[in-house]
Amino acid sequence: MRSRAWILERRALALVCTVEDSGFSELRKLFSIEDGNLVTTCRRSSFFSDDEEFKSRDIEIICRRGKIIEAVAKFREWDTCGKFVEACPGFVMSADMRSQADYECAEMLMDHWEEDLHPLDSGEPLIIFARLLIAEPHPDIWPAILAAMDRAFKRRGGTMVSRHSRWNGKVLRMGKA
Repeated sequence: MRSRAWILERRALALVCTVEDSGFSELRKLFSIEDGNLVTTCRRSSFFSDDEEFKSRDIEIICRRGKIIEAVAKFREWDTCGKFVEACPGFVMSADMRSQADYECAEMLMDHWEEDLHPLDSGEPLIIFARLLIAEPHPDIWPAILAAMDRAFKRRGGTMVSRHSRWNGKVLRMGKA
């Protein structure tokens, strides 16, 4: 059995590796929220497209206390390229070009929505909640992440899904103000 100290040390290492391996330096700072000694920063990339129908960008939220990373949340936002397209089956093919995880999430969406009710058919973005890493549970972390999510996604609205195996099929509506 692993000790609590060993588990917390491994979580902290995973957070640092996630930030260093993610190309975080390529993302532009969108905003920061300071709450006491916890600073939550949101960064996002420019849109990227492999085809003329769908585009995506990466969004990361990082919570820090001083120089110590407390939590990282990663998202991928999918949108149409400014014109109406039917999401089926083009979205699955576009997601497959981006990553295996996005392909699996697109397949899950196809299994749970009828063709005329696909989230991308509404014209709003689809946000995939890709990953959440928290070094050590603390009551300040989740409210800080939720406040950053609200600020990052509130204006555009959209549908948020998680590609985590325990959450697949769970859908959050991110409403417009």
